[in-house]
Amino acid sequence: MDVLDNYLLNELKENCRVSYTKLAEKYKISTEEVGSKISTFVKQRFILKFTIVPSPSLFGYKKAILCFRSGGPLHQDRLTLLGINPNVEYISVGRPLSEGFASIYYRTLDEINEVVTYFQQFHPEFYEINTFPVLKLSEEDSVKLKADLMSYQKIDWLLLSHLREQGRLSLVDLSRRINMDIKSIGERLEFLRTNGLIDETIHINPGNFPKRLWVVFRIELSLMTRPLYDDLKRELSAQFGASLWNYWKILDQSALLLNFFCENFTEYEKIQTWLSDLAGLKSIEYYLGGSTHYFPDFRDELLEEKRSHGWFSPEQWVNK
Repeated sequence: MDVLDNYLLNELKENCRVSYTKLAEKYKISTEEVGSKISTFVKQRFILKFTIVPSPSLFGYKKAILCFRSGGPLHQDRLTLLGINPNVEYISVGRPLSEGFASIYYRTLDEINEVVTYFQQFHPEFYEINTFPVLKLSEEDSVKLKADLMSYQKIDWLLLSHLREQGRLSLVDLSRRINMDIKSIGERLEFLRTNGLIDETIHINPGNFPKRLWVVFRIELSLMTRPLYDDLKRELSAQFGASLWNYWKILDQSALLLNFFCENFTEYEKIQTWLSDLAGLKSIEYYLGGSTHYFPDFRDELLEEKRSHGWFSPEQWVNK
């Protein structure tokens, strides 16, 4: 993988349906080269799937990152048990399978504690579990949306029942599957997208690239203001833009969680050294991920209800 590969992955993370033509124009390469690179990601199981789901915030859910260290390895059977919890989105485990991080959803702090208790119940060898409620800076910047869950129509649930597993299905294929005209489907997808009602992203597994590291750094600073935020983000983008995967503010702390794809330990050490030299740094710690496992979460249950019963009533989720 090269720098361009990382940029393409970041584009797909933000919009898994982005056209190859737009990517080709933006990065000044051919459409065929874009398609070849993305096909390679899929064949090598680095991209596990393209997926479109309702935005968690519509149901009152927020994101937290759970970081852990274990006295013993987390094998597949343990991961499967941990993933049964509907608040767990994915778990990424670094070598030698004894540390990593997980993405979880919560509505109350009690729900975060319940996930921690659940993890400890099925894997008593955890000796360190830290949970960090986080917020993307882009979410702080976003304007309050006029649309909400009540804006969903029946066609939207039908679309998402297919796009959850195959996010890049063409409009023609979608039209055949749900027996609706292409124009209406395109309009509904555009409405959902422009109003922030859906997440269009990819599931990735860095563990399929042996030399690469997926690492979360937690950095605590003596002072955290929005101008300092913006300056740091610009510097990070300039230094490590292709490798920087996610950038979160930890709620109620002067701290950030920074998620990187590192080509190797040399790049990891370079990032760690750069972060360690930041002015006002109070502490820095890291957790190594790698082999990543995605699980059905609460949204899958909602979509299954839609498929099973023919309709989904959103009123029960509004204003929670």
